[in-house]
Amino acid sequence: MLIITRITKDPEIRKAELIDAAEELFRTRGYHQTSVSDIVKNIGVAQGTFYYYFETKEDVLEAIISRMVILIINELEELVDNQAISAEEKICQIVQLFFDKIKNEESLLAVLFEEKQLHLMAKIENHAKKLAEPSLLKVFKQGQKEGTMNIPYPAAALDYFVTILLPIIESYLEKPDETNPNVFAGKIFVGERLIETALGIEKGRLKFRRT
Repeated sequence: MLIITRITKDPEIRKAELIDAAEELFRTRGYHQTSVSDIVKNIGVAQGTFYYYFETKEDVLEAIISRMVILIINELEELVDNQAISAEEKICQIVQLFFDKIKNEESLLAVLFEEKQLHLMAKIENHAKKLAEPSLLKVFKQGQKEGTMNIPYPAAALDYFVTILLPIIESYLEKPDETNPNVFAGKIFVGERLIETALGIEKGRLKFRRT
């Protein structure tokens, strides 16, 4: 008699498969256009399997966000710990790091921005800020030690730094305005000056990429 043995995967492996499938579909089809049914069909499991790990579609998105942010923070920490780079240059490279993560037209952030999923983007921003805080404060401390930054209130400076940076990142996600191609460059220029003021950096020292 032929006995068929059902293969049961490790729960963490199955959960990771669901997260991977959801991320792929969110990127290619869009978050709004992807259903839970689409996700489970992608890896050939029952719909109940999804609800064993996640209560809603937004829950699996939060898992994707958490994984994505952790990867960015790991890169950020590696940059911050490099003592061969000045604090001013680290600020510029941190800004570029975030730009590089969203420049792909099919990036998850680009998809959410295009769909106007602003509350979901806010979750990403808040999660990223919380995890990035220790690394950014370390850069501020380095800048003060080097004498290139004057930050009497680091926590307040961090809030302003993030507040200034977010509109620049969001403008980077917008489609270019053919009637005024210099809009993004203008926002970058203003952002440089505002961040210099917030961090007590000499005017004109920060140079972010315009493209």
